[in-house]
Amino acid sequence: MNSKSTNEGGIEGIYAGREKRETEPKIVLAFDVGATNIRASVVQVGKEGADILSREQAQTPIGDASKLLALLVQMSSKLKLAAQKNGLTPVAVGVAFAGHFSVIEPGYLTFAGNMGLHQVNLQDPLEQELRVPTHFINDVSAAAYAEAHDRKIESLATIFVGTGIGLGFIKDGQIVENTGDDSALTVVRGHNIFKSGGAPCPLGCDGCFQSYLGGKALGLRAQAAGVASDADGLLKAWRAGDQQARIIIEEAFDAMRALVKRIEVEFKPEKIAIGGTVIKNFPELMVVASEVATVSESKVGDDAPLIGAALIGAGL
Repeated sequence: MNSKSTNEGGIEGIYAGREKRETEPKIVLAFDVGATNIRASVVQVGKEGADILSREQAQTPIGDASKLLALLVQMSSKLKLAAQKNGLTPVAVGVAFAGHFSVIEPGYLTFAGNMGLHQVNLQDPLEQELRVPTHFINDVSAAAYAEAHDRKIESLATIFVGTGIGLGFIKDGQIVENTGDDSALTVVRGHNIFKSGGAPCPLGCDGCFQSYLGGKALGLRAQAAGVASDADGLLKAWRAGDQQARIIIEEAFDAMRALVKRIEVEFKPEKIAIGGTVIKNFPELMVVASEVATVSESKVGDDAPLIGAALIGAGL
């Protein structure tokens, strides 16, 4: 991340100096806010990538925006102090958040079902407290941005299979915003219907992709069938030859094939990257996905939302 310096005078020297300033690494406070935990880091960001310098973690307060903001401020202050002790000054904050944001009003959360929050502005009050530019972004969109940046490509789709299904899209090097409603620019979402009238969804989207692929949904289906108490138990039963487990797993395979094919046809990305905790424990999903499109595992891994938030915060 070394920057080229110059001592030249005149117009050339002015522009060379500007280029140097623009390519120098920036220090950003990055957050990955999920329904269970908040991960936070001091990140050094440059044109060539991002390096995580320190980490913090806390339990996410659910259903209370005031408590959430207070915790973000507290964690930011702790990280900022640690950075300053090492001679570093954070210049921005990037927050990857498990929810959907308005495409008109930056930082205005429209819906975060697992967080118990909706219709609340998170960005303005946090920016006022921290006194540095602050950016909120959907967590999977942030992960997609990190993946595209790492691969140096302009078009990419990501599928993260964890507790639920998260999808992120990059086109022409920019995030394609997904507000979580029918006005979204993206045409594929985890709650799109895979099988009409199918497996139940807590949000009323019965038969959606998430109902067949999400870790929580797989666990609930396993319980209902008397196979196991969670997704891990379901996989063990399937690998042991249980017939009820086989039915649930085969439907998960069908859902993955359909989801990947739909992304391939309707979005036409250069690459499709797949990651998430369920994928780690259930690599067979990668195999069936590769039957219908060229896919690859996430290169950035679990830190993708943090790295993406830092890159966006730094304006890269």
